Amino acid sequence: MVIVKDRIMGSGKTYDAIEWMKNTNDKFVYITPFLSEVERVLENVNAYEPTTRNEDGSKKSGLLSLMSKGLNIVSTHSCFKSLNSKDYDEKFNDYVLVLDEVVDPLEILSLSKSDICLLMESETIKVNDNNSVEFVDDEYIGKFNFLKDLCRTSNVFLVSDTFLVWNFPVEIFKSFKRVEILTYLFEGSILSSYFKYNDIEYEVSKNDDLSHKNKIKYLLNIYEGQSNDVGNKITALSVNWFSNNKDNSKKISFITTNIFTRVFKTKSEHNAFTTFKDYVSNVKGAGYSKGFIAVNSRATNNFSDKKSMAYLANRYYNPTITQFFDIKGVETNEDLWALGELLQWVWRGCIRNNESMNLYIPSKRMRTLLIKWLNNEI
Repeated sequence: MVIVKDRIMGSGKTYDAIEWMKNTNDKFVYITPFLSEVERVLENVNAYEPTTRNEDGSKKSGLLSLMSKGLNIVSTHSCFKSLNSKDYDEKFNDYVLVLDEVVDPLEILSLSKSDICLLMESETIKVNDNNSVEFVDDEYIGKFNFLKDLCRTSNVFLVSDTFLVWNFPVEIFKSFKRVEILTYLFEGSILSSYFKYNDIEYEVSKNDDLSHKNKIKYLLNIYEGQSNDVGNKITALSVNWFSNNKDNSKKISFITTNIFTRVFKTKSEHNAFTTFKDYVSNVKGAGYSKGFIAVNSRATNNFSDKKSMAYLANRYYNPTITQFFDIKGVETNEDLWALGELLQWVWRGCIRNNESMNLYIPSKRMRTLLIKWLNNEI
């Protein structure tokens, strides 16, 4: 059974989970994005964090060892994602899995089309009718050992004859006594599509607090002016937009410096920005260069002193992700996903402390999604 607690940021999802863990008789595995959050939870509940003090020096082994002893566990997304289908046994059935924020269940593997063709022609790998990939050369030793391990312990699929996609082993999710996911706008997440792809039923429990959203709307000062013109094109500030013209990064840097220094007029230590990691060095500028926050940042309060923020990105799925779900005709909601990613990032700033915050979003598409959400049109 999978229960999704779909609630707006700041509504106390983590607090409620901690209170439940304090009082429950169920054994639990609580998974959160950051080590800092692991420490915070451990201060409040009776549980253990997996360590590397074991035979193979991995946190995954530490997690499995704690489960074999029937102990409560608090760990990170990265540790959880290291589990594979061979790790499953009956001890999982006794545990409740609590996911604080969604995990990304898919990963595009870094192999070129020529590498894939070479592996197929040499009969090192075999592609089945359902596009799943088998590593059939038991004697193989070489640079594709990582693929050999993934194929034997997890799910790897060929997409459009061009890409290999790793798919988190669905057996893990199906094995727990109960799964609870704490997030917001779940239907737009890749995890939602993954569940549909793998025929995992889930129940969404919503608690929309309009008064809380209205407070966010009141506290947000979203820039509206001529400096937004750079983002009017629907694909402006996307990965392709940055990669197709180097001058775009310089233009955004110049405009954003002007926004922070002449419009928002906040000190550099109170300014933050984001963009795609390959373009950070080109986009950063005077007055905000030290305030980078990763574009996929969530579930951390390390940046709650930021009073002015610039979201210099326009988020789209990697096309391979959509193609993967198309194999089974599973629909995705790219706009809802993009909105969810934006909201999580914005919530890193001082608005989480109920303080007024300046926000610059030059992408018309992303800004429109946020404004529609604030006006209850999404």
